Amino acid sequence: MKIERIFEKGVEKYLKTFSKPLGDRTRYIGASDIVACPRNVVLGKLTQQELSTEDKVRFLRGHIAEEILTKSLEQEGLKFETQPEFTHKEKEKSYIKVHPDIVFRSGNKIGIVEQKSVSSMPEEPHLNWVLQVNFQMGVVKSNYPNADVKGVIFAINVNTGEYKFFSIEDYSEELFKAQLNKAEYIWDAIKKGKKDDLDTDVTPLCAYCKFKKDCPEFSGDSVPDEVVELVEKYKSISKEIKKMNEKKDTIKNEIIGIIGECTLKFDGHKVVSKSVVSEYIQSRKLKEKYPDVYKEVVGVREYTYFKVS
Repeated sequence: MKIERIFEKGVEKYLKTFSKPLGDRTRYIGASDIVACPRNVVLGKLTQQELSTEDKVRFLRGHIAEEILTKSLEQEGLKFETQPEFTHKEKEKSYIKVHPDIVFRSGNKIGIVEQKSVSSMPEEPHLNWVLQVNFQMGVVKSNYPNADVKGVIFAINVNTGEYKFFSIEDYSEELFKAQLNKAEYIWDAIKKGKKDDLDTDVTPLCAYCKFKKDCPEFSGDSVPDEVVELVEKYKSISKEIKKMNEKKDTIKNEIIGIIGECTLKFDGHKVVSKSVVSEYIQSRKLKEKYPDVYKEVVGVREYTYFKVS
């Protein structure tokens, strides 16, 4: 459909208008890489898989949520930077770059705000959110060692309007050192083009990983809360549909029992009840008895097998 292709191209262009270009992400390690599975990060940077339109729409949702915050702050006259780049001060670690969503500066104080778009609001910030902000704070402090650096996570559900601010004031230098070790491991693997025997981390994002199919650690047991919630809704709706179909069949049989075979028209309704004989091809028999004919007429279509039980 032409409108679909136009939409897909428009989404790609629209996404580019939202954020500052953050450079070639294959050439540096960012804060989001540090909280992700090393295998996912390395393979992602080495293979450079193209984003689907669905992925781009999800990114757009995040940027739209971010704009709600930035435009609101601008209305109140606050001065801040959006996605400024901080590179680790040490030359041998210059491959580490972070881009906090919002940065406030006032004298010796630097405030970092990381925005998250959610489908369900957590009571406490997710661990990977906290780790991401801690890493950003560490890189900022490498440039401004005497600064008072604080962090805030802004989570918002754009569907319900619910939002929360989580303060991250307890920066951990020890944790940052461990994160630097992880960054070094990832960067070394990328430089060597290593694609096998990579370290893995089991995280709530495993279900979204594009490389989970042949991952030695992925069992399918760890899934995001969002998926659990949707599966439960799917099963609930499926049960309701089954009940409604059973009721519909009961009513249909009652109508047929009363009117038999006939056509009725009344009050804008039309009811047709008649016996019908239809023909169909028994594909298994055709394949067994006439394999050559079967090969000529068989068609192939691709679809996603999906079952919830």
